[in-house]
Amino acid sequence: MPHQPLNPYTHKFLLKLDDLSVVELSTNDISDLAERYYKKGVPNIAKVELLTTEAPSELSPAHLPIWRVDFDDFADTTLYLHRNTGEMTVRRHDFWRGFDFMWMLHIMDYEERTNITTWWLRAFIIATFGFIFTGVILVIQTLRSSKRKPL
Repeated sequence: MPHQPLNPYTHKFLLKLDDLSVVELSTNDISDLAERYYKKGVPNIAKVELLTTEAPSELSPAHLPIWRVDFDDFADTTLYLHRNTGEMTVRRHDFWRGFDFMWMLHIMDYEERTNITTWWLRAFIIATFGFIFTGVILVIQTLRSSKRKPL
């Protein structure tokens, strides 16, 4: 059986120095860490939860399981912290979500928001080149016809 590489998002651990046992982070530990990571004034945590099965659309499922910490602030900031180490993995806020929405429209990938080679996008690229080609032909015809007829 071939060796499977470890997922770097899930195979990190904190160990106690005295007996090398694994440290299990609690909700309070995650809240304390999230408050330290928060950089926009006084942190006001609205919700802390451990996501294990379903990732929200703003997060890759490769990060699961992960802690989600929602803040009650102007931009609805959300921090995602590593389940075992408490490291901040991802930071999201409404401005980023707005950018992500515009990116989704730009690349025309309405599900995953990562595929920049969708058939929709390719069709628009081909159509654009068709419009450019016909536009150049129309400009050439217009310039030729204006040279023939005196004003």
